[in-house]
Amino acid sequence: MRFYLCLLSLLVAPVFASELAEPLFLDTGAEIPIERYSGADAAHTRVLWLPSEEGLQSRELAVARELAATGPSVWAADLHTAYFLAAARTSLEQVPVEDVVSLIEAAAADVQQLFLFTSGRGAALALQAARAWQLEHPGSERLAGAVLVHPNLQKGLPEPGEPPSYRPVTTATNLPIYLFQPGLSAKRWHLSDLARGLASGGSDLFQHFLPSVSDGFMNREQPDDAERAMNQQMPALIARAVRLLEPYAGPRQAPALVGSDDVDAEAGLAAGLRPYTGDPAPPELNLPGLQGETFDLQSYEGRVVLVNFWATWCPPCVHEIPSLGRLQEQFEEQGFSVLAVDVGEDEVTVRRFLEKRPVAFPVLLDLAGEAVNAWNVSAFPTNFLIDAQGRIRYSYYGALEWDAPEVVAIVKKLLAEMHEPAR
Repeated sequence: MRFYLCLLSLLVAPVFASELAEPLFLDTGAEIPIERYSGADAAHTRVLWLPSEEGLQSRELAVARELAATGPSVWAADLHTAYFLAAARTSLEQVPVEDVVSLIEAAAADVQQLFLFTSGRGAALALQAARAWQLEHPGSERLAGAVLVHPNLQKGLPEPGEPPSYRPVTTATNLPIYLFQPGLSAKRWHLSDLARGLASGGSDLFQHFLPSVSDGFMNREQPDDAERAMNQQMPALIARAVRLLEPYAGPRQAPALVGSDDVDAEAGLAAGLRPYTGDPAPPELNLPGLQGETFDLQSYEGRVVLVNFWATWCPPCVHEIPSLGRLQEQFEEQGFSVLAVDVGEDEVTVRRFLEKRPVAFPVLLDLAGEAVNAWNVSAFPTNFLIDAQGRIRYSYYGALEWDAPEVVAIVKKLLAEMHEPAR
């Protein structure tokens, strides 16, 4: 079990590969459309490209084509078309693992080494199928490793304030893994937890930080300049990841799987503010603001406080800013305050953002992610509503309309408690 950290910056010129799209008929009876891209090293190495929950997108297929031009052949499997799936958070839960095992068998049949590639929630399906294939082929060296881009291996949506839990396959994986993690992502702050889980099964794990992009950057319909630049680099970066993993391939026995790897496909976001079920005592929150002052949550005792964890690159966070301002304006004189904690961004970035979208509430800077870890924030935005006695009473993961009647009623209730006689 080894950890490696890779900080690489490469440029790649446009290249082209031959391609052939046709259905692949599996032993299980499934029919999977495959985009095939040939490479000069096709007889030795193949990359089986599995989609994220969003399905195969034209931008990532362009990356797959250019990856083939660096040497390996690439098979891109269109699982969403095969199973008539819409792009959705739980779409890949509908794909039978045994079909992906059969797909791995077909892809590995005529090459010396097969590597899996996927992103997002595709990681769980890829690792489940890889482990099942290992069980069917004990001691085989053909399945040589996996390249994962911002893998989402969480077991369901975490409750605000609770650390993320990971699917059992996370610790039942021992393939060599190269993991790309964008810096503009809430998952970056829990990457060490995920890395420990993956490595505990025996994986040789390489971590590669991509500081300027966010999760899903390869599939964005309207990428920004940083995402376009990163997409141009990705074929060379993935090719280098494959070459780096090659020496670590070898006979591996699949580790034991502890617990069920099923996920509740019906689980989703709560409809609104929910009573907080964790420890009501909030963690420490003592951070600098944009004017050089320090904000300490303890100094707000006696007021109702909404602590909002956010980032400028997070669209839902940006969406809820106006309603947060309206809520602050409506109740500030009655004892209500908003503390917005920007996570992982420097003062210049936040100031530039606020020049276009000014706010009337304090913005705190958690550049090193100390508060986001202490508060166990796993996604942005995450909100905690604290009463005048300093107790967390409500929480919510996701964007809200903060001046909606049901939210205003809860804030009024907490403000009214300030005037109730002590019991």
